[in-house]
Amino acid sequence: MRWGSYQIPGIARHPTGSPGGAETQISVEAELKEKRSVLKLFKSLSQARALEVALQCGNFTLLPSSTTAPSPVLAFLRSWECVHFLILLNFGHQEAALTDHWTPGLPMQGAIVVSSRLDRQGAVALDTLRLQPREALVVKLFDTNYNRS
Repeated sequence: MRWGSYQIPGIARHPTGSPGGAETQISVEAELKEKRSVLKLFKSLSQARALEVALQCGNFTLLPSSTTAPSPVLAFLRSWECVHFLILLNFGHQEAALTDHWTPGLPMQGAIVVSSRLDRQGAVALDTLRLQPREALVVKLFDTNYNRS
């Protein structure tokens, strides 16, 4: 990825704007202007990881999705001392909700720290949380009495 939208001397430009081919060249400068760019998602995830020890080196606990049918949603916890994060990834093409298989023993309140769509943050109740198709969420759980072994 280039830093800016400048032209490099000696490189012929294709009519699409990219040198030597039809593929689009994306620059950091252009990504910073986009409201929901991959660069902004990367920066959001990196910042959350830098600020939270649980996301850096916390314990990993895979949560079972269902006892009968496979699910397109992958759910796991990252925990460090009394700080817990629920990470949800919906690989499916349809909206998905959390099931009772994921939530027993989990606090029912949290805050969305990062959304892969970069369109939502803040307080959320797990019993009403819905994942959009191809969406991933990082949710910080709130419960001082929560103790997952």
